Amino acid sequence: MAERERIKPSQSVDELLYDGFYPRVHDQTLEPRQAYADYFATYVERDVRQVGEVRNVSSFQRFVRLRAGRVGQLLNLSSLGADAGVTHVTARHWLSLLEASYIAFRLPPFHANIRKRLVKTPKLYFYDVGLAAHLIGIEYAEQLASHPLRGALFENMIVVECLKYRFNRGRRSNLSFYRDSRGLECELLLEAAAGTVAIEVKVKSGMTIASDYFASLNRIVELIPSIPKKVVVYGGTERQSRSAGEIVPFAELQRFIARIESERKAAAFVRKKIKAKPHVSDVQTLDAVYRREIRPTIDELDSSFKRSVTMLFRRTSSASYVVVDGEDTKSSGLLRPRQWERTKQLYFLARGFSLSNQHRVEIRHDFKFVGYTGKGNGSFNLLISVAWSLGASEYRRVVSLNGAPIPQLKACVQRADGERRYGGLDDTVAKVLETVIGEISHRSDSRSVG
Repeated sequence: MAERERIKPSQSVDELLYDGFYPRVHDQTLEPRQAYADYFATYVERDVRQVGEVRNVSSFQRFVRLRAGRVGQLLNLSSLGADAGVTHVTARHWLSLLEASYIAFRLPPFHANIRKRLVKTPKLYFYDVGLAAHLIGIEYAEQLASHPLRGALFENMIVVECLKYRFNRGRRSNLSFYRDSRGLECELLLEAAAGTVAIEVKVKSGMTIASDYFASLNRIVELIPSIPKKVVVYGGTERQSRSAGEIVPFAELQRFIARIESERKAAAFVRKKIKAKPHVSDVQTLDAVYRREIRPTIDELDSSFKRSVTMLFRRTSSASYVVVDGEDTKSSGLLRPRQWERTKQLYFLARGFSLSNQHRVEIRHDFKFVGYTGKGNGSFNLLISVAWSLGASEYRRVVSLNGAPIPQLKACVQRADGERRYGGLDDTVAKVLETVIGEISHRSDSRSVG
């Protein structure tokens, strides 16, 4: 299709169907009617008579023309053989000749484990729509405008364009069609990394895009949830993106497939880069430590500080830190109850964290007191930090004053004993307050403190 656009841009649907896509027709600017007639005659005389050992050439020609008249229909060899005046066995042999010589191919039906009776019979298409048009008696492009097989030929062209896109890149066909016993049908299903792309083919070339274009696709998606993308390829020129799906002009089909391929590669790349999801038990441990230890400790210390030492300083503030794999994230609201689920998703789950010895997780909250204003000598600052470090088998808590750990407030709990607390919250708050007051007394050199 892309090569055709460069040679003969802005051709109509009927001109494309009539001219076909054999390179010789366009390279030598041959009349399609005569070129395809010569091609078919040469094919019959050279390939069919000599290689295929077909004795009744006239019956074979009638068979091929009848097959062209049923393009895009379910393959019925018994009916086709009877109409051509040959047996079912002969019809099967002749069909194999058409496939082996790349005249025609079968499109397999879609198979899925759903509660619907899907047809198991393939469809048959021609590799070149121009040859198919010649075989049904089309002698000029204008003849197609009102021809009853115009839609079938257009469908043939779209299916082949998708197939050529695969073959030209050294890939096998991954195409199929959907049809169930009730007649619900989708002309083309294209397998992609993110799921199956359902393609509906509409030959109508009018600029008005009917609202029922996606009716069949919507019903099929209800039956096959693995179809994430719905596409209607039609004979017009307007490209649209709707909530129901994509509407793609036939001339842009291969570019659209290229985009799908790019999305497939991007999705594969992202999957390789995404870290493994954390184990359920790790997430449960993280939540348990937050609910039972981290949040209550922060709340009780904040409340006690506000009732006591806060009034001795000009300014106070607090901040929370999350450290995963060495990456430090700071925010005043990281550990607030309303923000915890978001913090957990952004800084733990999305990064694929693991509570292993190699990758410990640290959660820290700082209380900062700036500018001592009480009795005594000089002005100074205080920084109280409470840090929880979570590992594979245990989690620890360290409380620091101005960067120096407070020995009596260190705690270590095995994950198996996660239900117990670090020696009691009341004791923790009391010891922190005693240490802070002792530091203020020492730094201010004031006997009035305490």
